[in-house]
Amino acid sequence: MNVAIIPSRIGSKRIRKKNIKSFYGKPIILHTIEKIKKTGIFKKIIVSSDSIEVYKIVKKKKIFFHKRNSIYANDKSSTVQAVNSCLRELENIKLSDNICCIYPCATIFLKKDLIKGLKLLKKNKGKFVLPVTKFSHPIERSFKLNKKGEITNFNPNQIGRNTQKFNSKFHDVGQFYWGKFGTWKKNKTILKNAIGFHIPDWRVSDVDDQESWEKLKFIYKNLLMKFNYDTTPTS
Repeated sequence: MNVAIIPSRIGSKRIRKKNIKSFYGKPIILHTIEKIKKTGIFKKIIVSSDSIEVYKIVKKKKIFFHKRNSIYANDKSSTVQAVNSCLRELENIKLSDNICCIYPCATIFLKKDLIKGLKLLKKNKGKFVLPVTKFSHPIERSFKLNKKGEITNFNPNQIGRNTQKFNSKFHDVGQFYWGKFGTWKKNKTILKNAIGFHIPDWRVSDVDDQESWEKLKFIYKNLLMKFNYDTTPTS
């Protein structure tokens, strides 16, 4: 059985209540739920949250709501802890089940990526599987800006190197994570035991601040219409 778990705590700091923030006419978590349903991949969809506000928004969608303990819904709680707090309290979830954690603001994910992740999971049963993307510029050539906008803390030995001489570096795109029930139970972190597959940066926006929120809106409105998904904004 394939199970989708959407962890949706309410206490985000940089974008207040971002998981239920209005996104083209309705709370963004509803866009994600509806898209998950349309894939037809999951037999069970669960929203896990510490918030009655989230419950009131999602209850009409006739999906299972898990009331998460607040100790697993703070700034220090990990994704693995959030998922496991849900799995511990659910019935009819088996060790052989495929569990996919999908973030509530990940509404630009594609069905084909979920399917690819599931196929990789079946070949790598003891590992997590997640989409990743490349840093657009070598991180070795990164630097800081102080309050005056002055460039500081750069490595002069790296700045002069040709970009083609650097190996590609990747990062988690913050959309979803596949793992067997047992894999979620046995591991404290995801990346230490994971298989990543590449997706292009143009359809990635891990929502951490207002700038990334605006990027998400742009991708949703202007780019995903190329694919066969119901992504046309209502307003």
